[in-house]
Amino acid sequence: MKAFVTALLAILILGAATVPSLAQTASGEPYTFDVILELSGPNAFTGQLYQTSLRIYEGYVNAHGGINGRPVHFNLLDDTTNPQVAVQLASAALAKHPVAFFGGGNTATCAAIAAMVKDGPVDYCLSPGFSPERGGYAFATSPSLKYILAAVLQYCRNHGYKRLALITATDATGRASEQVFSDLLDLPANHDLTLTTNQHFNPTDISIAAQVTQVAALKPDIVLSFAGGTPFGTVLRGLNDAGVHLPVLTSSANINPVQLDQYKAFLPPQLIFNGPIFEMQNQLANRGQRDAVNVLFSAYKAANAEVSPQSGFAWDPALLVVSGLRKLGPSATPQQLRDYLSGLRGFPGVNGSYDFSIGDQHGLTADSLVFVSWDPNTRNFALVSGPGGSALRR
Repeated sequence: MKAFVTALLAILILGAATVPSLAQTASGEPYTFDVILELSGPNAFTGQLYQTSLRIYEGYVNAHGGINGRPVHFNLLDDTTNPQVAVQLASAALAKHPVAFFGGGNTATCAAIAAMVKDGPVDYCLSPGFSPERGGYAFATSPSLKYILAAVLQYCRNHGYKRLALITATDATGRASEQVFSDLLDLPANHDLTLTTNQHFNPTDISIAAQVTQVAALKPDIVLSFAGGTPFGTVLRGLNDAGVHLPVLTSSANINPVQLDQYKAFLPPQLIFNGPIFEMQNQLANRGQRDAVNVLFSAYKAANAEVSPQSGFAWDPALLVVSGLRKLGPSATPQQLRDYLSGLRGFPGVNGSYDFSIGDQHGLTADSLVFVSWDPNTRNFALVSGPGGSALRR
């Protein structure tokens, strides 16, 4: 009976009602998905985390029936953190006439690729910063910037950070974040918050001394910077060199222990990230979502790997696409898969409960976010908020 219940739960979690037997390892011709990732270049930290997530999910799903008995394979392609290379890789992927593929990993790359799939196939972008056209074939991971930044502002309100300083990179992600942040700051709920300064820098800059001088002069309570990868390291080093020792809040793009270890000598007194709801694991009220999160942790443990707060960014897109093909069958069309994803309501993923009726192609809201703080000595992330940036209940 225990074995039966365990198998049944796995079926429900992965949407795999059509799998012949989850005890049966998938075999036969692989069902291959091309995945465009930043495996080298400035954003390689993030791309390598996604690579680990997809490899672990691939092993897990194939040990549990694959797609109706066919094994799943993710063909990982390195765009070197270059949108032009990503477009070339996407063109080659499209020439194979796939039902779906995944990528890229940043806002500019996802925007360029989305323009190529207006009539299909399904493309699942792995960047929260990109906002795909509603009803189209492009989807994006994580809650959208609108919900992420709304949660950031709620976190600041709830923790007494009223004077904010923003340091923005001049890339596509930075510009998108800046516009959404400005719009949200004008809302009545944020009337007690003040943006003391918004300093800009080029992602290729190796020093931001002038910008940090301006930040220091205005005495903010907290510094916000959503730059990712190497540019974020430039921000932290600049603040430290100028003696600006304030809490810093950044995006989940920088949640990577290997990356953060390299910044240990110049970390701020508190480094805060928006993180995934699965950080609450056993505190999750939704049983289906709690079960989905337990699958993630169990699969990582079996692979002798450590779950990162970023692990779900690639895991959930793979989970959703595979669940669709299990239900529709391997011969499903791009339109059928798009319609399946668009029609999901209350689908339990590790990053939240997906509902694509909310008005965007991410399917998640601010309630799918929590905030975590990095401890460089223990190399752990500590939960510092409830859902959406709300106060943490002890």
